[in-house]
Amino acid sequence: MFKIGLSNIKTTIAVFLCALTYVIISSFNSDFAFGWYTPFFAGLAAAYSIQADRKTSVSYGKNRIVGSIIGGLYGIALILIYEEVMKHNLPHLNNTVYLLIKYAFISFMIVFMINFTVAAKQPGATFVAVLTYLSVTIGPKDGIPNWQFGLNRIISTSYGVIIAWAVNFFTIYVNKNRNSVYILDIDRLVRKGNISGYSFYKLNKLIGDGMKVVFFSSETPGMFYKNCENIKYNLPVIFMNGACVYDFKKMEYLYCETIGNENYITITSLLEKHNVDPFVLEIKHNILYINKNRIDNAAEKNYSDCKSNASHTNYIFKNGNIYDPISVVCLMEIEKSTSLVEELSKLDIISFEVYEYPISGYVGINIYSKANVELKSVDFIKNHLSLDKIVTLVDDNNNLIDKSNLSIKVEKDINKSIKEIGRTFNRKL
Repeated sequence: MFKIGLSNIKTTIAVFLCALTYVIISSFNSDFAFGWYTPFFAGLAAAYSIQADRKTSVSYGKNRIVGSIIGGLYGIALILIYEEVMKHNLPHLNNTVYLLIKYAFISFMIVFMINFTVAAKQPGATFVAVLTYLSVTIGPKDGIPNWQFGLNRIISTSYGVIIAWAVNFFTIYVNKNRNSVYILDIDRLVRKGNISGYSFYKLNKLIGDGMKVVFFSSETPGMFYKNCENIKYNLPVIFMNGACVYDFKKMEYLYCETIGNENYITITSLLEKHNVDPFVLEIKHNILYINKNRIDNAAEKNYSDCKSNASHTNYIFKNGNIYDPISVVCLMEIEKSTSLVEELSKLDIISFEVYEYPISGYVGINIYSKANVELKSVDFIKNHLSLDKIVTLVDDNNNLIDKSNLSIKVEKDINKSIKEIGRTFNRKL
């Protein structure tokens, strides 16, 4: 079944209002309506000016008005001059010769009008100017004088554009997607560009309007809470790249994808071989424990300071007993990481990601369960909220894209990305 888009509905409304205006004017004075307002021109301009976004709508509408004014006035002036000259100098020409001279003159004079639009820095109005000029000079006019027809064309077109702007600037909510969950990769959203206060406002407005937004982060709940305090989130959040789901309201973990004790022992043996003492993250009784035996470098010191001061159940214990961790984090110098990454790649019991750590010269390696790449946490969210579709706002997270019914790429202009998910929320998928 075909879908009716928002632009289609707005175009229909704008064209109907243009036609309705003629009916209203005609009911008072039919002669005035016939001579000074044409719903065809108004409706055409309205349909032309309805665009997907307001900025484009203004640009198209402006070109339509400017082009109509240039073409209309130019056409009126030329046709009046031509008819006056022909009437006094060549009054007895037969119709065929008269039309041939007329059309040759009109065609030749287009050159000067196009040059004028370019010189006036209105190249976008050129096509409309030519269209209006031809309709005034050689188009059918139903007995209306040329000068009046030209003014009619300008007035009708301008009115149609104004109607289109009014309709396009009025927000019409066709159908809010209340059956979709919107998963926003907040790390990539923030990393892609400086997310402004206005972006936070627009995002919070969408959430307030009923959009079901679930944030996706590689961070722990405590760091997310610290870094995203301007965001209004009322649903659980997916953390550690999908390894767990945390509900801030209930202050509990709803879902966890753990590595498994046997797999953890295998990982530990490999790390000991490379003399790496990792941060080991484990959830017990809805508390996130971050275990670490020693601090070996500047990156580990930075990570330890951040996590130990974070809120929402983040704790560091030395020499803790670990049974079933959710993640293992290694921070090391870039040159020392190559061989470890190669050996980790050979393990078919885990998934991992390597990323550039904020401190120069260091990389981070986050190790998870192999099943984590399947992002079962996303399926859990969908079922937990009893929703039908998944819409994601991501950059390069292919696993998350594969889970989506619709995926929207994060733009460098964050406002544009927020606007795009707003459009999908206010129309049916």
